[in-house]
Amino acid sequence: MKTPFLFLLVLIRIHLLFSQPCSQPNLTLQSQADLQAFVSNSGGCTEITGDLFITGNIQNVNGLEIIEKIHGNLTISNTSLLENIIGLAGLNEVGGYIRIQNNEILKSLNGLNNLRKVKGDFFYISNNQHLKNLGPLSKLDSINGIFQIYNLIAWRPCRDLKT
Repeated sequence: MKTPFLFLLVLIRIHLLFSQPCSQPNLTLQSQADLQAFVSNSGGCTEITGDLFITGNIQNVNGLEIIEKIHGNLTISNTSLLENIIGLAGLNEVGGYIRIQNNEILKSLNGLNNLRKVKGDFFYISNNQHLKNLGPLSKLDSINGIFQIYNLIAWRPCRDLKT
């Protein structure tokens, strides 16, 4: 009888060992150097306990695939070189809001394919001139506030609608 209980304790310990929050509460990534420094020093954390800001001259977010949850807000704004956010492929929950705006060459939301919950007041997507589709958000189950799309010139909403 002790063996199954001991086995369960070992499994719980392993899960806790590999599912750890990052030591810094808020993370701002403005360049590839910032991203590489975080990835090198994160110790394999899977949760950001505060906010994640992606801005500036960052080219990609590869290396963040291990992040499953952001307890605070996710902001991706004012990037000049970011074409996609594939590196966020592990993300399934954001505890605050999401704001994706003013990204000069962002073409796709691939990377948010596993996102299921946004617990904040809003999910706001605006002024991403080359963003063509919102299909990667198809697994999104809930947003605790409003979902707003504004000024997406290349987006054709009928392509994303499913019957």
